[in-house]
Amino acid sequence: MSITFARLVSIFLDKRELNKTTYNSYISTLMPLLQQYGKHSPQSINRDTIIKYLQNIPNISNSTRNRHQAVIQAVFNFGVEQGYLDYNPISRLKRCKVVKTQESEITAEQMTQLCQFVEKDLRMSALIRLIYSTKLKIGEILALNLVDVDLENQRILVRKQDWNHYDVETATYLRNYITFSRHPQSHALFTAKHPSTAKVTRLTYRRVHRCWVDITSQSSLLVGLHLTSLW
Repeated sequence: MSITFARLVSIFLDKRELNKTTYNSYISTLMPLLQQYGKHSPQSINRDTIIKYLQNIPNISNSTRNRHQAVIQAVFNFGVEQGYLDYNPISRLKRCKVVKTQESEITAEQMTQLCQFVEKDLRMSALIRLIYSTKLKIGEILALNLVDVDLENQRILVRKQDWNHYDVETATYLRNYITFSRHPQSHALFTAKHPSTAKVTRLTYRRVHRCWVDITSQSSLLVGLHLTSLW
């Protein structure tokens, strides 16, 4: 399928349905790369080309450099998912080391911005809020089935034996996800639908992590956050 890199980026941004702030952030990040390779085929942009490009961005911190890498990687992941590319040329590319002042959980400011960025994604909104509220690990959340949720009493049954309660705000997010976004063909609480086969399965950690990288790459405030920052 013949397509330019600029066209791929355009389709990627349209599919994301981003708010104005996030859209402008993506454009600002991708513009230097588009100016150099916008007319090229995405297939012709190899790993060495992107590594050299990232290394040569002037006057930025390693944290910002990692943000550029995350956004570019999200575009190529999208290209693979949509069939425009056979593979992501920077898959598993290591990020620059960033000196952390301290290891801590997500701040209130970060959580607020994170929720704003996932506002239109009911599944990720519910997942993030549920992890943040219950402090359960991602694997425990993804293992839940719909029958493990007690919406009336705002609690979930973990490992078929322990009840964990969540807050009122999380209850709203979870109810909206179950009502308007969850696929009923699966017993799983958090479900995913394959774009090509339309097969519904349990949401996987790999897919959550990919979404997380896409989300946190939108802001320097969020870059470097891990899912473990939520608990």
